[in-house]
Amino acid sequence: MEKKTPVMENGSLEYKVTKQAKENVLGYSYATTRESKGEFITMRQDRMLRDFKEWVESPESLGIVKQYDTSKITESVRQQVIVKSGFKSSNGKALSYLEANNGKAFHVDHKVARDNQGSTEIDNLQLMDAKSNIKKSNKEIVTNEN
Repeated sequence: MEKKTPVMENGSLEYKVTKQAKENVLGYSYATTRESKGEFITMRQDRMLRDFKEWVESPESLGIVKQYDTSKITESVRQQVIVKSGFKSSNGKALSYLEANNGKAFHVDHKVARDNQGSTEIDNLQLMDAKSNIKKSNKEIVTNEN
């Protein structure tokens, strides 16, 4: 969009032409151009973040792996899960202490996923090999407990 402004120069009337960015309140392009105002970019980012949070909490996002802070699975909790399992993984494989304590090979899995309101109580936890746990995601799998 061009804007013509009348200007008197050297006794004659001339028009100064300036280009103005067209404001598009929904457009990403406008939000990233040099002409955009800092407040507009902040407002746009806030809107995008709010929309994303609403989507994550909606039923549309079910089945997508959500990353949570797993700091509640402490070394102490892991030890309790190992002992309660009788040094066996969720598929019944006998494990040595070193195998069971290897967090890269065996994860502490939630039987009922936290996505599905599962708790971090010892009764809801089990040792599962890492590959199976990642594949399981937030699905519920019934295991045979001995």
